[in-house]
Amino acid sequence: MLMPSVNRLGLVLAIGISLAACGGGEGDSSSNVVTTPKSVTPPTSIPSLESEKDRLDIVVNDITLLSSSSYAGYSFSPTVFNQMGEVSYTSDPADIVVDNGDGSLMVLKPGSVTVTATDTLNGYKTAKDIFNVTIEKWDNSSLKADSLTLNTLGDNNTRKLNVRGFKGELNFTVQPKYDHIISVDHEGNVTANGLAGTAIVTITDSGNSSYKSTSVIAKIIVTAVSADTLSYENFEQEYSDGLFIQANKITGAPIKSQNYFVWDGQDVLNINPATGEMEILKAGEAIIQANVEYQPGYSTSRESATFTVKINKAEAPYSLKLDKQSVVFEEEKRLQPSFNGSPESVSYSIADGQDVLSIDPSTHFPQINNTGTIDVTVTVPENDRYKKYQGVISYNVIKAPHPGLRNDFIKSEYHEDLSLPFHLVGQKGNLSIISSELSGITLRDEQLKIPSVGYYVLSISDDGGRNYQPAANNATVIVDISQGVQPQLEELKPITVVYDNDLLIDLSKYYRTTTNSDLEIINISNKEVVTTVDASILKVINSGTTVVTVRKPESSNFKASNIRDIVITVQPVKSSLTLSPQSVVSASLDQKSLPAPVIIGANGQLSYSLNSNSAIDVIKVNKDGSMDILNAGVAIVRVVDSGRGGFSESEMTFNVMVAQADNPIKFSYPSIEYQDNLTLSPNISQPIGSNEIITTNYKLLSSNNNNVEVNKSTGELTIKGAGDYNIEVTSSSRNYKESTQIISGSVKKATHPGIVIDNISVDFSPFKKIKPVVSSAQYGKRVYMISAESPSISVDVNSGEISLNDYDSGAGHFNIYVYEEESDNYFASEKKHFIVQVNSPQETDANQVFSPYYTINQNILILKSYLGIKNKLGVGTTYNLEGSRFSVLGHQVLERNQLVKVSMESKITGEQGAAIFRLVRSDSCISENKIINWNEISSCEGEGLSYNVTLTLIDASDNIKAGGVWLSTGPIIIARYGDRKFYSGPDGGGYSNTGVFGKGYSEPSNLYWWELVNITLDGGDWITSL
Repeated sequence: MLMPSVNRLGLVLAIGISLAACGGGEGDSSSNVVTTPKSVTPPTSIPSLESEKDRLDIVVNDITLLSSSSYAGYSFSPTVFNQMGEVSYTSDPADIVVDNGDGSLMVLKPGSVTVTATDTLNGYKTAKDIFNVTIEKWDNSSLKADSLTLNTLGDNNTRKLNVRGFKGELNFTVQPKYDHIISVDHEGNVTANGLAGTAIVTITDSGNSSYKSTSVIAKIIVTAVSADTLSYENFEQEYSDGLFIQANKITGAPIKSQNYFVWDGQDVLNINPATGEMEILKAGEAIIQANVEYQPGYSTSRESATFTVKINKAEAPYSLKLDKQSVVFEEEKRLQPSFNGSPESVSYSIADGQDVLSIDPSTHFPQINNTGTIDVTVTVPENDRYKKYQGVISYNVIKAPHPGLRNDFIKSEYHEDLSLPFHLVGQKGNLSIISSELSGITLRDEQLKIPSVGYYVLSISDDGGRNYQPAANNATVIVDISQGVQPQLEELKPITVVYDNDLLIDLSKYYRTTTNSDLEIINISNKEVVTTVDASILKVINSGTTVVTVRKPESSNFKASNIRDIVITVQPVKSSLTLSPQSVVSASLDQKSLPAPVIIGANGQLSYSLNSNSAIDVIKVNKDGSMDILNAGVAIVRVVDSGRGGFSESEMTFNVMVAQADNPIKFSYPSIEYQDNLTLSPNISQPIGSNEIITTNYKLLSSNNNNVEVNKSTGELTIKGAGDYNIEVTSSSRNYKESTQIISGSVKKATHPGIVIDNISVDFSPFKKIKPVVSSAQYGKRVYMISAESPSISVDVNSGEISLNDYDSGAGHFNIYVYEEESDNYFASEKKHFIVQVNSPQETDANQVFSPYYTINQNILILKSYLGIKNKLGVGTTYNLEGSRFSVLGHQVLERNQLVKVSMESKITGEQGAAIFRLVRSDSCISENKIINWNEISSCEGEGLSYNVTLTLIDASDNIKAGGVWLSTGPIIIARYGDRKFYSGPDGGGYSNTGVFGKGYSEPSNLYWWELVNITLDGGDWITSL
């Protein structure tokens, strides 16, 4: 009968037994086993375990085994709280679980069962509890279906699906999007509907009382039939146990008989020669030859064909039954995880750096080292049928029940710092004292620290350490400590003191650290020097020497020690001189003198002087002790007391300090205007009559663009440019305190000295560029500008380079200005004017000069350029110049109409007029002669042969039509140029960038050729008819 006063959850005394697996170390984890705690009422008292033989009730929580965690024959151990003896189980109904007889239950089939647990132990009452176990239906992982290959027509139009591992009734359905390709009946016969393609059939197993309903799919391949050729289906399939494949003729005529044999790959399969049924042995590839005999009437009576059977390795058919498992600690116990399936070879590995499990070198199984959680990697290597399998199982090794502690008895003799090694039989962890009747005994690091002699009864508990639960019962340990021998008293050093009234000598203060005990005075040899006041205290009576005999007294822990003598010497007293707090021993440099100091403790005449190691130029010491101040610093004054009566002569010294005065020195720099290579020294002012040796340090704090540099010791500035600056000056001397001063200064910008530039006179040539000649130094950015815009000339605003863009015979004088902008060190300059005089082009500079004469009989003239001849290489048809651009300068042009308006002047009167000419550009090539626009680049297949211009008079002003000889006011300038630089020479010239040429070669230039055309016109009314 269960005691109503004892609760079901007495965890204080409970021994926790985890759900640990039986049979090869298998078990359950939190992910696979669900326990439901029970609610109980705590007890009001705990009865005695020894006298009354009552006990706490056991408690077992309800358990649910998930579908993925159990199987027929699977064993598990329920957790029984408050277990004391052996536990047995009975179940109702009895066909779901059964008691293994070792504290565990074995699963027979899924279902729900009520289990009664009974805990029995001799000398104690029997304890029982009822709990429920629910086992979910299992997953059917063995259900498999093979794929099929059908023909759209003929013998192989219908075949039955091969389904293995089913537990209940089967149902076959074609997935809807494939029902136009195949159909299937309730027995699994699949029929092709006449269309080639791939389809999917779903096979559902209804399951049974132990297994859940499960579904798999099968792939169906339907191939089109060829009417003429004998052919068989090639197979490619994944290996499975018990796999058979039927040879399948796809095409060919009806046959009378057939036979099969394995051409290659006899280790992969066996084949029935008559039926073509193949038993698959392993993964691999085999070639089958089929020999057929046709019915009479065919031209060919026999024919052979081969087909291939490729069997791929399947996924491993085994897996860990559990991914988590809890086991109770057992030293060096080996663990063997359970599998779904039966692998042939298994290996285990554990991550480095842990101490929960290790791999046993003999069995190669994981074995237990300590409690904790760890992952074990389980690997099954691949074989000729299956791929490699690798899984991970997480082990949770929990603490084991404590085996119990044994009582002990300890006996020892006491000595200082008594510490005894302490270990009990059955100890698994750290021991601690539960009760010791206020003995003062402590337990640490398995050492008992004994404070004194005595008889002690200790109650000891064990926390179980890392791998065991705390001990259920405490151990009783008796410690018997007897009185020890006093440690040897070593030789004691003599004591020397100086006599003083009421002087006491406490021996414990002198010898406590060496004896670790008080001393007991036994005898005094000369009691006129000292006498006893207390057990270890002496009073000084007079100067002299005496011997005091002592020992360590007897105590509760020790007997009395050996004796020792102490020699005590009392020396005569000397007078002690001290400086009165009211004495003045410090001053500033501004003071002139100090009064004599007040000396306490003097017994005779005092005399004053500077000490031998004192500075001699800080103060002057007078006979009466007063002092005159000379300089800043520290001096040492010596005072001697002559003594009298029983006091001997004595002396003392004290320091006198004279502090520095505030620093009056001032620094400055003069303000200046910038100059090249200028240096500047600081102005230093100090009090009149001062002859101090000053130490200075100068530091540049900031400056505009580093416009100054400073000499750190002299302060001299090197001027680099205009701008502001800040200098930090630190100065000090013997009598002046260190002082820091900031000097702010400025270097002003200088007035610009002006620009010196020459006028320019130049003869015109096309596209000429001239650089101005500036003879003055540059202080800022130069800016150039032309006084009036002109199409004939332009100037680069930054470099001042002048470009001659056109020629105007009436405008050859141009004004250009230049100035320099304000810079870091100089103000802006005034504008400077210079003249560019462009003179008429010189015939000697031009490559060719034409002087056409226009009359009533000649208004069209062709100007033939030598350019083609100059750039011809030797004799033949090779020309080095590959093309050029064209430009007309010197007069007003209308390029689009190819017209030039030429200014004319009467040869007789100087009267001004104008004539209009059409200027047609025509470049002759080897194979053609074509007119080219002015803005085009001339080029020919081969090279250019000649470069010509046709100049036709079109019209003229009325005064020219009136008659007379007229001259052009300036030449028409024709220029030929290009983007690539070209040079002319004896070998026909060429393109080059080297700039190195021999005699007779021109410099490379973008201007290839230019010509002057000076026109003479015999006027008259004949021009009207043009």
